[in-house]
Amino acid sequence: MPEPLSPGKYRSPDEIATAELEAVEKEVAAQPEKAGAEKKDEKKADNRTPAERWAENLQTAKLTEAQALKILDDICGNGYFEREYSLFHGRLTLTLRTREAYSRHRVAKEIDSMRNPLQETASAASARIQLAGSISRYQMGTQKPIVLPHPSPTTPNEEIEKAFLSRLTFVDGIPDQVIGHVYACLAHFDGVVWAALSEGSAENF
Repeated sequence: MPEPLSPGKYRSPDEIATAELEAVEKEVAAQPEKAGAEKKDEKKADNRTPAERWAENLQTAKLTEAQALKILDDICGNGYFEREYSLFHGRLTLTLRTREAYSRHRVAKEIDSMRNPLQETASAASARIQLAGSISRYQMGTQKPIVLPHPSPTTPNEEIEKAFLSRLTFVDGIPDQVIGHVYACLAHFDGVVWAALSEGSAENF
């Protein structure tokens, strides 16, 4: 669970998107070898089986094998996996779900529309599109939960894009003081899903 930023240390969405997304992805995807390790250790790492690599990725993401298999079951059975996050001592809850493959095209299209963007700007734009592709439920305090539509893959493309744009509009309306924490949840969610589906998860072992 990502920790809220302490008072006086708020960062902009651009900084949050860059720091949180990249930090979590690097941590989860990091190889166990350290710079300057002995050749013997490197050779040993290269000899790891896919199952061993998967187990190490799960450990890094703090996932049990049962939790990882639940993610696999949901994605293979339902087509997506969802996870709820609670922020601000339960005053805000949100649910994120795995994105469809077309979400990558949306990110690429958004970045292509920019003219030589800075890395921070591209990361922020990517995070915004990814969040809109993942958020499915949002509840602040005792207010009525907001359920954000995610049409099935068989829905006509125009309806799918209409639903995506409605979620994007919602994301843009999240309070500025809150959005950084929501991005941190997204980074954690993507890291957990990556670990569950990383090398070794598809092997018959």
